[in-house]
Amino acid sequence: MKPILTTFAALALAVALPLVAHAQGNMSAGSSAQMGTVTMQEDATHRAAAAYNRGIREMKKAASAKDAADKTKHYKEAQAQFNKSLGLQQNFDALLGLGQADLGLGDNQGAMTSCTEALALKADHPEAKACVDSAKAKLSPPAETKSPSP
Repeated sequence: MKPILTTFAALALAVALPLVAHAQGNMSAGSSAQMGTVTMQEDATHRAAAAYNRGIREMKKAASAKDAADKTKHYKEAQAQFNKSLGLQQNFDALLGLGQADLGLGDNQGAMTSCTEALALKADHPEAKACVDSAKAKLSPPAETKSPSP
């Protein structure tokens, strides 16, 4: 009778163990990257990129808006998204975007600051240079033209 009980117990374990393992879930072993988890830095980078992308979409909406109030609304939302991105991670693209949104809103000093910071990260970048030049031109008082002397 003892061999039958031993066989029965072994058979019961063979059937029950896979069921218990399945009930606990399929947890893979490996690094956090292999398991699909995200570190806090990776999450901040991802959220910064998502905010930047929302800012770009708002800039496109502002560019195509016909109504001045609608344009302003989209520039302000873009500005907010670029600031959110920069709060998570400093980067050239969000600084340039913020500067361009500032220009759209008439905040020439803000544009000058953001675009100069962007230019410091990527010297000689044509869009950053254009942004700085545009802000600088709007901040400078117009040059007085002298009338010819008789």
